[in-house]
Amino acid sequence: MNRYRKKILVMYIVLPIILVVGLQQSLGFIVMNMNHNEEYGLKNYPFLKGSAIIPLGSMTPDTNGVNKDEHDVVVDVWQQLNDNYGPHINVYTATGIYASIGKLKTYLSTTRMTHVSAHGKYSNSNGPQIILADGTLNWKTIGKWHLYSPQCKLLVLSACNSGGHDNVADHSLAQMIAEKSKVDMVVDYRDVVDAYSVIYFVHKFWWFMVSSRQPYGGFDAATSFRLAKNALQSHLDTIEQLGGKSVAALLALVGGEFAGPVGAVVGAILGELLEDGIAALTYGPWLDLQRQTLNALDYYLKPGASAPILSWKGSGDPGHVIMPH
Repeated sequence: MNRYRKKILVMYIVLPIILVVGLQQSLGFIVMNMNHNEEYGLKNYPFLKGSAIIPLGSMTPDTNGVNKDEHDVVVDVWQQLNDNYGPHINVYTATGIYASIGKLKTYLSTTRMTHVSAHGKYSNSNGPQIILADGTLNWKTIGKWHLYSPQCKLLVLSACNSGGHDNVADHSLAQMIAEKSKVDMVVDYRDVVDAYSVIYFVHKFWWFMVSSRQPYGGFDAATSFRLAKNALQSHLDTIEQLGGKSVAALLALVGGEFAGPVGAVVGAILGELLEDGIAALTYGPWLDLQRQTLNALDYYLKPGASAPILSWKGSGDPGHVIMPH
């Protein structure tokens, strides 16, 4: 019984304090704008007109939860681009019952790039499968499609097992989509992934895609993918480093409260000594899951195709790159 009490103490008291003290800034990206309508189009953006405006689509069958959060983060990156540098992008979204298989087919025909935030699963007979509002999408159902004038070049299938199982790549879903459409690149995940790690990744990915080379647009999708993975790696490294510092800072604070300056020093020393043990008990498994997510991120590039890029005409220095903070 004592062992379970210690686990409860660590997981529900120590861990939250450590996260609040040491990781407040690192987890700031989770703050999101939830006030989005079901559809963004010309009616919401009366100033968006002309062929220079690039249509992008984001969809999720969920109306709340982490998939909806991810969808909102993606849309927010696009919206901020238009607010700060646009208009360059026409944003279309579909959530809940509107995020159907038919809507995905529409987006493959009417948008330049589309992001799908959904749950996924894998079976030996059907391979990767994406769960949308009205059914399950797999390579067999896509094989029966006949798309009208497809134009989409990049598809992000942000769902567990969308690109494989047990960390083994299976791009059958991506390959069939590429065969049936104009899609050149599909971003997918080889395994089960951590939702908030993915939110961080997709935020960085689309930031690099749309606004890292202002005012001309971003990097190509393959470069954006690599830079976003690097950003997630750095983020996880920072969390790991801050975790130990938080332990020392917390114990120094407690020691200072009860024993003055001497107690603070002793507490800090104890914190350094206990860093590895406390980290393993608290956020160790959480970090392992996020590093598993990092390893699961993958993409399929159609043979002979180049990675899609978002760009538009503008003025200024096209070589000027703003790196993320």
